[in-house]
Formats: sequence, structure tokens, C-alpha cells
Amino acid sequence: MATGVLEDDIVKEIYGSSKEWVSVEVKLSQSLDPSTLFHLTDNEAGDRFYMRLNDNRTSYFGYKAIQLFKNNSKNKQSIFKDWEKLKHNITFIHPQSEKHHLRVVGGFQFSSHKSDDEWREFGLNHFVLPEVLISTDNNGTF
Repeated sequence: MATGVLEDDIVKEIYGSSKEWVSVEVKLSQSLDPSTLFHLTDNEAGDRFYMRLNDNRTSYFGYKAIQLFKNNSKNKQSIFKDWEKLKHNITFIHPQSEKHHLRVVGGFQFSSHKSDDEWREFGLNHFVLPEVLISTDNNGTF
């Protein structure tokens, strides 16, 4: 599909969406290493992350958190319920891949006994939905 046609189709889907959010995913022609991504987003320091899975093939770089899923409850499931609820308000546009790679990224504390300010600010459960997410896996970079 030619780039112009792809862009036209994406724009039509965006304007045709009745949902509150739209997430557009395109396949990049090359992967970007983490140091380049951090350099390109210097102005987003403090609002960006990089995570690589243990398989060393899958990684995520994101910045500009648009939604925060956070609580101090031992019930971790509420985070995922909130994410599932939000997903129903998102139009997923991904013309170059079978699945959309949008996800929340974060973690859970292993101990509720952390007492310094950084841990208190983080909370027991802390996940973000970034405005920009670059995902790399065996199928490419999106």
C-alpha cells in the first residue's frame, strides 16, 4: 500500500471514530536504539521509560503519560479492570499488523514497607498509558 493511501485510510478511520480515544500504530522502517530514543526525547525527561523483556527481543519505549493507573491497594486486579474499561473507549488503528501493540507499562511493589518519598509517590501499583509508545518485537518496530 502506498504511503499516501495508507495515510488517507488512517485519517478516514480517525474521523470516523465515535470513541473518546484513537490509537494509531504504524510499522517503522527501522528500529531505534534506546540511547537514540532518550536523546530524541530530552525534553520529556521525567515522563518517559524504557523496558526490555527477558527475551532480549521485546522492548518498549514510551513518553508523555496520558493516563495513570495507580493505587495503594493490595488488590492489583483493579488496575487491569480500569485498563480494560478504558480500552473500550479506544479506536485501534493498525493497518500494518495483525494486533495493536498499545499497552500499559508499569509495575507492582513487592513490599508495602517502603517508606522513602520516592516509593510513597510510586504507590503499590503504578502503570502508565503513554501518548507515544514504540514497541519492538520479532515482527518489527511499531
